[in-house]
Amino acid sequence: MKELDTRDVLIYFALKYEGNWDRCVHAIKTHEAMSKAEYESLLKTNHSKMVTMVDDEYPCCLKLVMKPPLVLFYHGDISVLSDQNKNIAYVGSREASEYGIKAAKNICKELAENGYNIISGLAYGIDTAATLGALEGKGRAVAVLGNGIDYCYPSENTPLYKNLINDGL
Repeated sequence: MKELDTRDVLIYFALKYEGNWDRCVHAIKTHEAMSKAEYESLLKTNHSKMVTMVDDEYPCCLKLVMKPPLVLFYHGDISVLSDQNKNIAYVGSREASEYGIKAAKNICKELAENGYNIISGLAYGIDTAATLGALEGKGRAVAVLGNGIDYCYPSENTPLYKNLINDGL
């Protein structure tokens, strides 16, 4: 195996410490010992694609946050994030009113029909409505998950999650 480069180091610690930013950064700063065998083993447990903050595909706007994710784990097409001028974040209440859900869906559908990508969560309520609206508008939708890439929460959104793997991010 080749010597581990910067990208490999970021992936290694992100997998080892399950994305815990503080632990990953501490390991890097203190030059924590790394094992190529453990790295290969960790890679085998990962079932998603990855982009690190040193990759060209990494969204530059994320580098500006206080603790930028060192690695993004994803399914789907990462190029959806490449044009920042076409990405709109749409989030809201999990306990939204019927009107709020209908409005979110309609707004995001129209935005998608006009070439915008909708970035939201996959939570109940407004996030789900925004994602459904984007897909109904034949647009691209992105779900930012707070619970890991291989676990769909809420489970009722599993069909939507699978749809995003094929037609979004």
